[in-house]
Amino acid sequence: MDSREGCTWFPITRIRPPEVIRELINTYDESLDPQAREWWYSQFLATVDAALSQYSAPSGVWYLDYLGVLPEYQRRGIAKALVLPLREQAKLEGWKFALTTQTLENVRFYESLGFRIGRTLVIPGSSIGDVTVYVMVNGFDDG
Repeated sequence: MDSREGCTWFPITRIRPPEVIRELINTYDESLDPQAREWWYSQFLATVDAALSQYSAPSGVWYLDYLGVLPEYQRRGIAKALVLPLREQAKLEGWKFALTTQTLENVRFYESLGFRIGRTLVIPGSSIGDVTVYVMVNGFDDG
């Protein structure tokens, strides 16, 4: 794991958050009803993890996990200011990038930073219907 500029990147082989964040996830986990929890682990995470595992590189891949800006601070360039320096540093070190998002607004934002959609996943079976996840990549030469 490498943390710089208040943004944390996890190597693709360590998609799960570090232990300091695990407690927050456990709290979230406990708030889910059993059916939602089962879907989260057996469908959502399994599908996303499998898709991300297709993006690997000998030099390494950084996975952007949990980037969020409070609504009252959005559209001020904060997310861009967090992501671009890391992307540039990783590029200098020969790393590639992957992240997931669920909104087209975020897709457009990441595309403006040089990412592209690597895959679009539709994960069925949640209590709110199908969930679409966009795997965004940067630095891969696979079109």
